[in-house]
Amino acid sequence: MIDVVVYFNMAGIVYLLIHSIILRRSLVAMNLYIDRNEVSPSDFALLVRNIPLTTTKEDLIKQLEARYNHVKLKVQYVNLCYNIDQMVKLNA
Repeated sequence: MIDVVVYFNMAGIVYLLIHSIILRRSLVAMNLYIDRNEVSPSDFALLVRNIPLTTTKEDLIKQLEARYNHVKLKVQYVNLCYNIDQMVKLNA
């Protein structure tokens, strides 16, 4: 009787492994499908790092539009973030 329980446990583990692989593949496929068909702000966003602290929004807009003039980039909005290096050092 104990042998039967062991075989059922092994079969259950194999089933769960196969099911998790199939589920993961279907979730990845769904994620790709949604990402291709839905438009979000990140599809049109640029992330710029190491901007000098003296740079203004207008200067940044001019630089970006000059850099990407071959694709006719028109900057609609700039969101400058704060330099948080000192806060990170305090938390360390």
